[in-house]
Amino acid sequence: MAEPLKIKPSPQIARTIKLLTDGTMSKWSNGRIPKLSREQAIGFTANLIQETGSADLSNLDVVEQGRAEGRGIGQFTGARRQAYEQWASRYPNRNNPDAQLQYVAKEYRGDYDPNGNSLIGYTRSFEQAPKGISPQDAALYFSRTYFRPGEPHNERRVDYARQLDQAYPVAAPKPMPKPQAAVKKQSPLKIFGITLPFQ
Repeated sequence: MAEPLKIKPSPQIARTIKLLTDGTMSKWSNGRIPKLSREQAIGFTANLIQETGSADLSNLDVVEQGRAEGRGIGQFTGARRQAYEQWASRYPNRNNPDAQLQYVAKEYRGDYDPNGNSLIGYTRSFEQAPKGISPQDAALYFSRTYFRPGEPHNERRVDYARQLDQAYPVAAPKPMPKPQAAVKKQSPLKIFGITLPFQ
């Protein structure tokens, strides 16, 4: 068994979290996948790191070590792998997080369902993701409902979520501008019935 990974913050990880939280995945899935919270996105991304074995998500089109059953960002197996390989044969840049997550979104919305049999959308994993969940609990939730691995190694998924939570902290809110002091409007000065403007 490979050793647990030390997360390496990278543009690929940052991009993955952004795509999960900014509405892009919702657009790609025709609204099936809602915007994830930061915590949900970190939990999902922790699973991607466990599935691919890539500490910086630079290697996404990977084949499972040992049994060689799974392939891709989600280590798709069986009918899901067949659909993935049909897609992968048309995409030379398969290590791009945009391409891989677009596949995830389209698979979830049913684009690759064989004979009308849902590959993964039936789980409603994204729609039913609990609100207000911690990154670690989100990692466990998506492991159980979306990834559903044969050997979960959930302690690693939780650890990767913890590392990501520390590496990608909540953005500090911008300070509110200080209120300007109100300028008191002075009344015009009248001398002998003549109004004089203020200089």
